[in-house]
Amino acid sequence: MRPGQHLGGIVAENTAVQGSTSTQRPGSRRGGFRIRIRQLTIVAVQVDLPGPQVAAIRIGGVTPGGSGGYQQLFLGLRNTGTVMTKPAGSLLVTDERKQRVARAALRLDTFLPRTRISYPVLVRRKVLPAGRYRAQLVLRYGGRQTRATRWFTIGKVQVTQVYSAPRPAAAPPPARDASGIGTALPWALAAAGLLVGAAAVVVGWRSRRHPT
Repeated sequence: MRPGQHLGGIVAENTAVQGSTSTQRPGSRRGGFRIRIRQLTIVAVQVDLPGPQVAAIRIGGVTPGGSGGYQQLFLGLRNTGTVMTKPAGSLLVTDERKQRVARAALRLDTFLPRTRISYPVLVRRKVLPAGRYRAQLVLRYGGRQTRATRWFTIGKVQVTQVYSAPRPAAAPPPARDASGIGTALPWALAAAGLLVGAAAVVVGWRSRRHPT
């Protein structure tokens, strides 16, 4: 097992069905469905193994997307280190004429080691038209800093897709940085995949750290 920080979970379940609800009336020939409730208790466990404690973030490409009238830029990020980090930084987007078209402050939640994400950044004010753009990213974490410049292209088809779905009833909340782009809500921890439950779940969280 590699050195550094590891995150997992212990799940305890009562195998007896705690309750059920049926939508079909007795004697009725109409279809219905039944809901069975499972009760789970989940404990998050963090294990620190001895060895090099390395904080490292690798910046990949930038992919445009979006729908419902909202355009997004997806930043490919990977935690190549051995410890959890909470990166913060900035994104600056310029066009081929070197004119600034948008920028944003970035603040990610806990980023687990050996995981990767496509971090969504919401483009505000106006949709970026078709063209070629340069993204300059700066991320600070664990006393370190990573910089990268990535070019990306927005095509006419991608701009059309932004307007292909109906706009939601409520717009996303305003960003702290009002210069043109706002960060979307950080994605859930990758470890949440371990905690997929059922229809109704009672969750009790406790953290336990093992010393190195």
